[in-house]
Amino acid sequence: MLLGGPVAGKPNGLTIKLIHRNSPASPLYPGNITFSKRIQRFVKQSKARATNEAIHAPLGIQGMAIYMVRFGIGTFNATFPARPFKSYHLHMDTGSALTWTQCQDCETLGYRCFPCREPPFPNRISTSYRPLPCNRHPLCTPYECIGDSCSYQLRCMDGATATGILAQEAFTFVSSSGRPQTIPNIVFGCTIDSADMKYGEDDNQVSGIFGLGWGARSFGIQIDSLSHGPFSYCLKLNDGHDLDTYLRFGADISQPAGSLQTTKLYQFKSSPAYYIELLGISINGTRLNINPALFALQFDGSARCYRLWKFFYMYYKACL
Repeated sequence: MLLGGPVAGKPNGLTIKLIHRNSPASPLYPGNITFSKRIQRFVKQSKARATNEAIHAPLGIQGMAIYMVRFGIGTFNATFPARPFKSYHLHMDTGSALTWTQCQDCETLGYRCFPCREPPFPNRISTSYRPLPCNRHPLCTPYECIGDSCSYQLRCMDGATATGILAQEAFTFVSSSGRPQTIPNIVFGCTIDSADMKYGEDDNQVSGIFGLGWGARSFGIQIDSLSHGPFSYCLKLNDGHDLDTYLRFGADISQPAGSLQTTKLYQFKSSPAYYIELLGISINGTRLNINPALFALQFDGSARCYRLWKFFYMYYKACL
């Protein structure tokens, strides 16, 4: 989904329009394809996920970016660019904490850029760009620095890496009235070197990650003074009609009428991903006779998780 911008906001809330990747407003819009074709695309995306068992999501894979965000980064004078900020598409990811995009320093000798239609973020000329000083900010990892600035390195089990500078920057969203709403001093990752990133398509239009996972670097945590923590969004049926929905923070989250059922979210060690406890599976009202222990997440030393497909396949065969 594409993050369009706040539509309305209470003093302690924020509401942002989301656009699904299959919406005509999305840069990844596949055109007038059938429902069957859309399902085939999702099957391919699921298979792509299955080949990577790392807890952390792969780094900016366009083919897996079912939900995307778009907002402005930086502060520029009126002549560059035409607007006082530069807009980017990022993969919205609740399994990652850090928000990051590719920066122009990747073009420096010795560093590597990944293919992207959008030019790298011109951090050198943004007047609101402030690298975090080495070892002197709570969001820095001690002694992880490039020069005098805090740095980060993201790794995936498939071998992809992204390395960059942690910095503060202004994020700008466009309200329904057309006026920009700027949130200053958001800590984000300015990626200057990347390697072995796998893309679903050659004409990549996704510039990085919008992180909403656990962790102090998460966008949701950083705007806690505005939203006081919670965020909410709904997923609609991918039938090709009215795929727009909303990402809401804080006081803008509507309370449904009647009773509300909830389930607890868990964090595994330091993983930014959200986990829930699965107790059982029912089909047509009948609980399957599956030992609940089989649903427990099991991790080996390389932080791989075991999936449930083999259990479903077992019961599928039994029903034939």
